[in-house]
Amino acid sequence: MSKSLINLDNNSTAILKLNKAELEKSALNLKSSLDALTEYEALYKLQHLIKYRMECVKELAVETFIEKFEGSQSEKDNGFTVTLKNSYEYSYSEYVKVLEKQIKKLQEEAKKEKDKQRESARGKSKGESIALTLH
Repeated sequence: MSKSLINLDNNSTAILKLNKAELEKSALNLKSSLDALTEYEALYKLQHLIKYRMECVKELAVETFIEKFEGSQSEKDNGFTVTLKNSYEYSYSEYVKVLEKQIKKLQEEAKKEKDKQRESARGKSKGESIALTLH
């Protein structure tokens, strides 16, 4: 396998110039000689690759935004509105914590009851779907 499966430097300029509607139109015009299932599997792997890469560069993107826009909270860049948001962690009272535990317990009970009833109930088909698990 080559070191670089996808070279963003070659494609990013063209991609960044497109708006959302143009990207969707381009997606519909992608060409493939693969059968539909194989293409779906390949696209799924590309989706995983892109999501993973985004997680890898997310912190650097925040730093770059702060350096590039010097403390601004929202800017337009490459067809995006980029917004820098603060994250907060709150400490709640014991009462709220107890309520959350009770809700969680009730959700678990409801899931168990649904599972029990599903064994004897007749389900109505809502259509077929396909699921992929990446190994």
